[in-house]
Amino acid sequence: MLGWELLASRLKARFIKVQSPLDDCVKANGTGADALFARIKNPYFLRDEPGLTQTLGWVDAWTSRASSYAVAAESAEDVAAAIAFLLADTSRWMSGSTMAVDGGLLT
Repeated sequence: MLGWELLASRLKARFIKVQSPLDDCVKANGTGADALFARIKNPYFLRDEPGLTQTLGWVDAWTSRASSYAVAAESAEDVAAAIAFLLADTSRWMSGSTMAVDGGLLT
Protein backbone atom coordinates (compact mmCIF):
# COMPACT_ATOMS: atom_id res chain seq x y z
CA MET A 1 0.00 0.00 0.00
CA LEU A 2 1.42 3.40 -1.00
CA GLY A 3 1.94 6.23 1.49
CA TRP A 4 -1.16 8.24 0.56
CA GLU A 5 -3.43 5.20 0.59
CA LEU A 6 -1.98 3.98 3.89
CA LEU A 7 -2.46 7.38 5.53
CA ALA A 8 -6.01 7.69 4.20
CA SER A 9 -6.92 4.22 5.45
CA ARG A 10 -5.54 4.89 8.92
CA LEU A 11 -7.10 8.31 9.35
CA LYS A 12 -10.37 7.64 7.55
CA ALA A 13 -10.03 10.94 5.70
CA ARG A 14 -10.17 11.99 2.08
CA PHE A 15 -6.85 12.85 0.52
CA ILE A 16 -5.98 14.24 -2.88
CA LYS A 17 -2.55 13.62 -4.33
CA VAL A 18 -1.43 17.08 -5.39
CA GLN A 19 0.13 17.05 -8.83
CA SER A 20 0.01 18.96 -12.08
CA PRO A 21 -2.54 17.71 -14.60
CA LEU A 22 0.22 18.10 -17.19
CA ASP A 23 2.76 15.85 -15.41
CA ASP A 24 2.03 12.88 -17.66
CA CYS A 25 2.47 15.03 -20.77
CA VAL A 26 5.75 16.50 -19.56
CA LYS A 27 7.10 13.06 -18.65
CA ALA A 28 5.99 11.59 -21.99
CA ASN A 29 8.62 13.65 -23.81
CA GLY A 30 7.36 12.56 -27.24
CA THR A 31 6.22 14.25 -30.42
CA GLY A 32 2.58 14.28 -29.29
CA ALA A 33 3.45 15.97 -26.00
CA ASP A 34 5.73 18.47 -27.76
CA ALA A 35 2.94 19.30 -30.23
CA LEU A 36 0.52 19.84 -27.35
CA PHE A 37 2.88 22.23 -25.55
CA ALA A 38 3.57 24.09 -28.80
CA ARG A 39 -0.17 24.91 -29.01
CA ILE A 40 -0.45 26.10 -25.42
CA LYS A 41 -0.37 29.89 -25.34
CA ASN A 42 0.74 30.72 -21.81
CA PRO A 43 3.09 33.72 -21.68
CA TYR A 44 4.20 32.76 -18.16
CA PHE A 45 5.20 29.14 -18.92
CA LEU A 46 8.99 28.96 -18.78
CA ARG A 47 9.76 25.35 -19.60
CA ASP A 48 13.53 25.71 -19.94
CA GLU A 49 14.05 28.77 -17.78
CA PRO A 50 13.43 27.83 -14.15
CA GLY A 51 13.44 30.57 -11.58
CA LEU A 52 11.31 33.29 -10.10
CA THR A 53 8.73 34.98 -12.29
CA GLN A 54 6.19 37.66 -11.55
CA THR A 55 2.86 37.56 -13.34
CA LEU A 56 0.12 40.10 -13.84
CA GLY A 57 -1.99 40.55 -10.73
CA TRP A 58 0.89 39.70 -8.43
CA VAL A 59 2.77 42.99 -8.43
CA ASP A 60 4.67 43.30 -5.14
CA ALA A 61 3.57 39.78 -4.20
CA TRP A 62 7.11 38.97 -3.09
CA THR A 63 7.63 42.08 -1.02
CA SER A 64 8.76 40.90 2.38
CA ARG A 65 6.47 42.12 5.14
CA ALA A 66 4.85 40.66 8.21
CA SER A 67 1.56 38.94 7.56
CA SER A 68 -1.46 40.42 9.28
CA TYR A 69 -2.80 36.87 9.59
CA ALA A 70 0.21 35.27 11.26
CA VAL A 71 -0.42 33.34 14.45
CA ALA A 72 2.59 32.15 16.40
CA ALA A 73 3.02 28.41 16.74
CA GLU A 74 4.56 28.29 20.18
CA SER A 75 4.39 24.57 20.81
CA ALA A 76 4.00 21.16 19.25
CA GLU A 77 0.31 21.37 20.22
CA ASP A 78 -0.10 24.41 17.92
CA VAL A 79 1.33 22.46 15.00
CA ALA A 80 -0.77 19.42 15.93
CA ALA A 81 -3.91 21.61 15.96
CA ALA A 82 -3.15 22.82 12.43
CA ILE A 83 -2.60 19.24 11.26
CA ALA A 84 -5.81 18.11 12.98
CA PHE A 85 -7.69 20.88 11.16
CA LEU A 86 -6.29 19.77 7.81
CA LEU A 87 -7.22 16.15 8.51
CA ALA A 88 -10.73 17.02 9.68
CA ASP A 89 -13.75 17.05 7.40
CA THR A 90 -14.05 20.84 7.79
CA SER A 91 -10.97 21.41 5.62
CA ARG A 92 -12.26 19.33 2.71
CA TRP A 93 -12.71 22.39 0.48
CA MET A 94 -9.15 23.61 0.92
CA SER A 95 -7.08 23.00 -2.19
CA GLY A 96 -4.12 24.69 -3.73
CA SER A 97 -3.36 26.54 -0.50
CA THR A 98 -0.27 26.94 1.58
CA MET A 99 -0.64 26.74 5.33
CA ALA A 100 2.73 27.41 6.93
CA VAL A 101 2.77 26.56 10.63
CA ASP A 102 5.94 28.51 11.29
CA GLY A 103 4.83 31.25 13.66
CA GLY A 104 5.00 33.85 10.90
CA LEU A 105 8.66 33.19 10.15
CA LEU A 106 7.90 33.00 6.42
CA THR A 107 5.21 35.23 4.98
